[in-house]
Amino acid sequence: MNIKLIIALFVSFLLITSLAIAPGGGEETQDPEDFTTAKEMMEHGEVPPGFDKELEFTTQEEFEFLVENGLNGRNTEDITLDNGYTINEGKFTMSWGEKALLAPGAITDENGNEIGGGEMDITEIMEGNIPSADELEHQTPEGDISSGQGLEGMNWQGSDYTIDYADYWETESHKIVEGHGIQKSGGNIYVDEGHAIDSDDEFVSYADSYESSGDEFSIGEAKAVLLDGTLFTDVKDSYFKTKDGAITEASVTSSTDDNSFTLDGITVEMDENDTFNAKLDEETGKFDLSLDSEQGKIEATYPNVGCVEISPGSRFEYTGSDFDDFALFVPSYGGVYELCIRTLPEENYTSDCSRCGVKDFVNKMRKIWGRT
Repeated sequence: MNIKLIIALFVSFLLITSLAIAPGGGEETQDPEDFTTAKEMMEHGEVPPGFDKELEFTTQEEFEFLVENGLNGRNTEDITLDNGYTINEGKFTMSWGEKALLAPGAITDENGNEIGGGEMDITEIMEGNIPSADELEHQTPEGDISSGQGLEGMNWQGSDYTIDYADYWETESHKIVEGHGIQKSGGNIYVDEGHAIDSDDEFVSYADSYESSGDEFSIGEAKAVLLDGTLFTDVKDSYFKTKDGAITEASVTSSTDDNSFTLDGITVEMDENDTFNAKLDEETGKFDLSLDSEQGKIEATYPNVGCVEISPGSRFEYTGSDFDDFALFVPSYGGVYELCIRTLPEENYTSDCSRCGVKDFVNKMRKIWGRT
């Protein structure tokens, strides 16, 4: 046989053999543009300049490779990272190894909280820390969902969390606009400062030191509080309690002079640092009141007042249409005076004391003791 023919056949045999033992039996291409997985690119070893194709990844090693090389990718399996985060399948898309677009529930932390619904930095996710996000949705293992925008300084402790600042943050019970120092702890909501706080029952504007625990809340200071149809303005160190949206208890301190509000037909006039208290008696459906003021005034327009404590220099008036007008002024040199208003036959008040009285509209009589 011709020696040249033998050599040609031998070379052809070597070529065919090398292709046969290559991955894919010679069918797999070595062109990176045909790669679909991070694993293929890792085995290839070199990322071509300008490569921008999205690659699938299924392990933390592949995830880190994409980040290190500034590549795009998405996971096709759930991946639990060393930091405790689980990146859930089909909800995580990475851009250029820098940013991740997260669908709701894209990440589950070690406590079962689900985090997603926005764009975040990849490095923060890899470190197990998400201190900021343009948008975010958070779901606790119990199913409570919160979401927000413009978030900074986020930290989760189990199902609870703190947020240094949020342009907007919404929980199942509250909506907070421009909130500083937002905290959820044990079912309570705290806000150090908030431009606006809106809940199922109340709306508070320009609030400091807001704390809510279900049907009651307190504030260190607020420009306005709208609750049960009553607008309280310029208040501080105040507390409110509701039942089915209606006020059952309130302690309101004014932060300015010449302040007033009307609660369920009861108009209160106060100056700075004056405090008004109201508590609903569930048996009578009437409010027991007190006013700590040197020259304040309480005016009731219909018979919904049980007893009222009037400070020296202050005044109580009844000017409703159900009964005759009635007023009581306590001189500034006197002490606190307790006046009870009987408008129902079943009410029973005593005037057997040194500084108290009963205005009995039922029996058309009054007993006033020790007013001066």
